[in-house]
Amino acid sequence: MAHLAHSVDRSYDACAEFGVSVLPTARGHGYGGKLFARAMLHARNSGVQLMFIHALSENKIMLSIARKAGATVEYDGSEAQAYLRLPAATFETQVAELLEEQLAQADYRLKMQARQFWNLLSDLQDVRRGVREGRHRSGS
Repeated sequence: MAHLAHSVDRSYDACAEFGVSVLPTARGHGYGGKLFARAMLHARNSGVQLMFIHALSENKIMLSIARKAGATVEYDGSEAQAYLRLPAATFETQVAELLEEQLAQADYRLKMQARQFWNLLSDLQDVRRGVREGRHRSGS
């Protein structure tokens, strides 16, 4: 789960904070980096010029993701802040975000349909099992 929180202060309206949480069982698969890249693209296309991250200094993975994207990281005791200047949106970034969104929606719909299919199949197997048990009991 990721969030991109835009500033409510009008003097900082071109700033946004990125935050992410990845379940421990899903860590190590690159999801944090992918969510960060998606948030950068969306922020850039939304007119954000400065994206920042607040993290604990011990959160090496998040700070590494930010550094790889070109962010400057500053430490203050147990906390760290990363700042990333974003270039202005282009036609290519607008199209890229649109395509990514369409692909994500299609992927989600396919996965939901597959899940519904498997649930239906499971329900049919339960009915079949019930019919067999009913026949077995009535035959005894």
